[in-house]
Amino acid sequence: MNAARCRLIYAEILELPRPQAHALQILRTAEALARKGAEVHAWARLEERIDLGRALTEVLGRTPPESLHLHALLSTHKGIAGLVYRMRLFARLLPPRDRRTVFLGRSRRHTLALLRAKRRLRSRARVVYEFHNVESELAREAGDPERALAIAAEERELSTRADGLWAISAPLAEDVARLFAPPRAPAVIQDGVDVEAFRGAGERSLTRAEATLLYAGSLHPYKGVEDLLAMLAFLPRNVRLEIVGGHPASELERLRRTATSDAGLGERVRFAGLVPPSDVRRHMEEADLIVLPAGRGLRGSRYTSPLKLFEAMASGLPIAAAPTPALTSVLEDGKTAFVAAGDGPRELARAVERALEDRTRARSIGREAARAAEAYDWTARAERILELVGSLSAG
Repeated sequence: MNAARCRLIYAEILELPRPQAHALQILRTAEALARKGAEVHAWARLEERIDLGRALTEVLGRTPPESLHLHALLSTHKGIAGLVYRMRLFARLLPPRDRRTVFLGRSRRHTLALLRAKRRLRSRARVVYEFHNVESELAREAGDPERALAIAAEERELSTRADGLWAISAPLAEDVARLFAPPRAPAVIQDGVDVEAFRGAGERSLTRAEATLLYAGSLHPYKGVEDLLAMLAFLPRNVRLEIVGGHPASELERLRRTATSDAGLGERVRFAGLVPPSDVRRHMEEADLIVLPAGRGLRGSRYTSPLKLFEAMASGLPIAAAPTPALTSVLEDGKTAFVAAGDGPRELARAVERALEDRTRARSIGREAARAAEAYDWTARAERILELVGSLSAG
C-alpha cells in the first residue's frame, strides 16, 4: 500500500500531558509514519485542560507533521472517555468497502471489539495487531491457569482474525507462532530510538580511573535491577553505579533501602530518580558503561524490547548485557556488546570487567553498536510497519 494513500488509526487510548512509555512509543512511531506520508490518527484522554498541539510538540521535541492527527477525549472520567472513543473508532469502519483504512492495535480488548464490529459490518478495513506480551503465558507463569485459558482464547482469536501481526521481539514472535499458529507468521518490529538525540553521548566513555556504570529505565521487579546492586560486590571499589529511573516509586524506595542497608554498597550507588526523557543523554555523557541486567520471567527475558536498549546503542557507550533472549536477539557479544556468560550478578560483573580490561576495544564495540542502532531508528520502524501494511494489500 502506498504510504500517501494509507490511513492508519491507532486502536489505543493515550494519556496526556504525562505519557507513559507505551504512549511515547506510539507517538514516536505515529510521527515517523506521518513523516513517511501516511495519514495517522490517534486519541488522547486529557488528564487536565491543556493545549493538545503544544503538548504533542513538547513530547516530540518538534512540531508534528500535518498528517498526524491527535484527537482529544475531553472527559477526565475513564469510562466515559472509553465509550466515546469506541464510538469514534467503530465509525472509522465505515464505509464498509473502504480498504484504505488500517487499524493498528496493541490493546487486546480494543482490538477484539474492533475485529468483531468489523465482521458484523462486513467492513474491508484492515486490522493489524502488535503483540507486546503473550498475556496468557504470563498468567500461566503467575499460577493462574483459569485466567490463562480465558486470555489464550482471546489471543488465539486475535491471531487468526487479524489481517496482520507483529511482535516487538524475535522470541515473542516465536512464541506467538508456536502457541496460536496464525495464518501468517508475525513480523518482528522492535521498538525504536531517536538516533540523533543520543548520537555521540558516549564519546568520553572509559577515560577516567574510576568507572561509572549506568542503568536507565523502569524499576519493575521483572527488570532485574536488584541484580545490579549484587553485581557491585564482584567489582573493584573504583566501579560505581548510577540508576536513572523512578517508576514505580515503591521499587525505587525498596532499592534505596537495599543499598543503604550495606554501608559499603551505599556509597557506590547513586539514585538519580525519575528524570525527563530529555535528561537521559546528560547522564549518559557522565557514564563509562551501560549495564543491562537479566530480566525476570517471560516478560523480562523474552517479551521485552526496551526503549533504553536502543538509546544505549545509539549513544555509543559500551554495553554489558545479560544473555537473555530478548537482548541477544539484538546484541552480539564481541561486536555490539559484552554479553555475560550467564544470567547472574557474578557473570554480569565479569562482562563489565572484560570491557574495563580493554578500553580501546570497548570503545570500538560501542561505536559499532551506535552504527547498528541506525536500523532501529523510528523512521526505520515506520518503514517496516508500512512494509507489513503493504504486504496485506499484496495478499
